[in-house]
Amino acid sequence: MEFAFNNDKLIKPDFLRSKLLNNGVNLEGISSSFKKIHSPKTGSKDADHFNDLKEEIVNLQTKRSKLILEIENLHSRNKNNSEKEEKHFKDQNKEIEIKNKLAQIEKNSALDLKIQKKIQILECISEIQRLKSIEESIRKNLLYSKDESAGFDSFQKEIEKSKNNASSFELLLKDKENTINSKKKN
Repeated sequence: MEFAFNNDKLIKPDFLRSKLLNNGVNLEGISSSFKKIHSPKTGSKDADHFNDLKEEIVNLQTKRSKLILEIENLHSRNKNNSEKEEKHFKDQNKEIEIKNKLAQIEKNSALDLKIQKKIQILECISEIQRLKSIEESIRKNLLYSKDESAGFDSFQKEIEKSKNNASSFELLLKDKENTINSKKKN
């Protein structure tokens, strides 16, 4: 099928179709320009090809519209997917950051726990030393009190001995006095 223009140049349909599609010509605008092209005589072989070509162009326009819609959907989906991936990536980064912070907190709390335990151990050791010094002072006081008690007992005994000695000296003195007095009287 060939198209003839006023200047009698012939254009083959495949060439026309490829040129139109390759140059990004809006096929919707072509249907109105068909009227400007000399149409072949009705019922001729060329007219059938011309009608087939018209149908093919309409089909191509429909397919093109569908493809454009699909491409737009894909672009939209890709945009959504890339946004989701970006959000997912940000979420992963936040998750990693949170895990790192938790690990640091756990590490710090473990250190704090160790420090607390060491402080408790030091407090216990201090308390044990305090109790030992109290025990030692009690022991010393007990020994001292035993010594004092023994000293007090011996002192008490000495006092009693002294009293006994004093009373025996008094008795002896009285006896001597009596003896002296009786000698004086005699």
